[in-house]
Amino acid sequence: MNILSIKHYIIIRFYCFNMNRTDEQLFDYDLLHYAVNIFKKYTLKSLENQTNKNFEIVFMIHNKININHMAIQELYNIQSNLKINIIRLNDIDNFIKEKSNDCDFFITTRIDHDDLIYNNAVEEIHSKCDIKMPLYFEGYINGITMINDDYKNSCKFYSKYNDEFGSMSIFQSLIINKKILPNCINNVYLGSHTEVSNNIEKMCKNLNITFYKKYVNVNKLEDSYIYVKHDFNHSSLINPSLNNNWHRTNIKVDKPKEWFIERFGNFIDN
Repeated sequence: MNILSIKHYIIIRFYCFNMNRTDEQLFDYDLLHYAVNIFKKYTLKSLENQTNKNFEIVFMIHNKININHMAIQELYNIQSNLKINIIRLNDIDNFIKEKSNDCDFFITTRIDHDDLIYNNAVEEIHSKCDIKMPLYFEGYINGITMINDDYKNSCKFYSKYNDEFGSMSIFQSLIINKKILPNCINNVYLGSHTEVSNNIEKMCKNLNITFYKKYVNVNKLEDSYIYVKHDFNHSSLINPSLNNNWHRTNIKVDKPKEWFIERFGNFIDN
């Protein structure tokens, strides 16, 4: 049996697209410095905790940001056993095209700089590579909100969207079968959480292949991720109608420290 060649890039959107911020906010050092530290304390720990480490991290940074900006230099200085790439938004297509040439499957995964994902997430998405399926998209919807950086003060977090595909909240992964679609450049951004299925269907049409609903999956695994700062992220800040309880339930996550560390990495200070 031939072993499949998989290349997987986990992409952290570091102030790319418009992020609903002004230029002044976009290039504010304190804001960027804070984001880097949150990534190192939380997201990086969960990625280093993955049971399958066959992936690389890509920081996708704003086209206009100064590469010598102190916050960007902090990205270069991150110490990890994982490979970290820093790519501008307008260079991402070339990066993907170059990296996807010599593999059977190419995977891009979107995650934010303040999210933790459970330890088997990479292993699970790799298991979805199907030699008979041209492409596949999956995202998780059931997780945890951690309040005030305190794992003891965590609540269940469920998608507020109730359509057929739910909301692809986190660890949104697109698998491209390069044997079937050799010339397809993977997409790293598929629009809003609720438009993923429609956009995959459009993608299939552009590729001249038939779209099937099995190409898109909502993973409903409980406690699959932690939103660290989600009550105060850009989604809440730009929309006053969203209060600080956005998506959060009143169901407490009563798990010991050891459970959090095993599942999400050792992000706990004491």
